[in-house]
Amino acid sequence: FRSIAEKNIPFSISSDAPVETMNPFVILSHAEAFMSRKKAFYAMTVAGANQSAFYRCKGVIEAGAYADGFFLPYDLFHLSTEELDKLVPPIVLSNGEFIYTKTERVSI
Repeated sequence: FRSIAEKNIPFSISSDAPVETMNPFVILSHAEAFMSRKKAFYAMTVAGANQSAFYRCKGVIEAGAYADGFFLPYDLFHLSTEELDKLVPPIVLSNGEFIYTKTERVSI
């Protein structure tokens, strides 16, 4: 990926390419060996949408776009690699529906 990035060849990163874990945060931390976290995040979001011809409805936050994403209580770009590898978002959306919400359990 380093030589592709240095030559400004369009590329994207996902759990399918290269085949990695399904955890996007682990993939993001591994990509940091080749590029900045911001560039890797772009490659996982906007670039992936652009290369799959979904650039008008994915990878953007605007009216009419799919509401796929996650919410974090902290800044993704200021976490250490170790913190990033262990990250589990408390809220995940897919097509505008909450598909995962972390709930606190209280032991009695």
